[in-house]
Amino acid sequence: MISALWRWFSGSRLVGAMLVGIAIGGYTAWHIQALRYEVRLARLQANMLHAHQIQDDIATHTETTTHANLSAIEDQARRLTSQIPRYMDSDDTLAQSVPPSFVYLYNAAFTGATPSTSTRADDRSSRISFTELADAHITNASICQQWREQALAWRTFYQQLRDAQEVRR
Repeated sequence: MISALWRWFSGSRLVGAMLVGIAIGGYTAWHIQALRYEVRLARLQANMLHAHQIQDDIATHTETTTHANLSAIEDQARRLTSQIPRYMDSDDTLAQSVPPSFVYLYNAAFTGATPSTSTRADDRSSRISFTELADAHITNASICQQWREQALAWRTFYQQLRDAQEVRR
């Protein structure tokens, strides 16, 4: 191709030198652009790697803290459950039970369903003792506290991610 151009311009050395310069300049420009692209790509990959490392660190810290808090809540529930006999003796447990209408309302509160209507036959004992009721309340309260702790942990996690992104900008 260069020889054809050389003949077309009658062998002019100036034109030939210009064509060779253009060819070399074009190749050099293309090569420089490729190097710039590689540098930008390497920087982006390094930034992504750094961002992933920060996310992993935040996630590990949040998970460790939350796990410790959840374990503390479970331990507290176990301690409270083990203390039920201390606060309620066997006479109270055997002599008293929860009315069925309370059981209907209690179940409806957790299921979201409309409570059943209490009938005259239901006015007797539900056979659920106050000890069992105390155990159920302790368990439910513990679960609610654990859910709260998990929600707060997610909030903290996302806030720390936002803060880390703000620092990086």
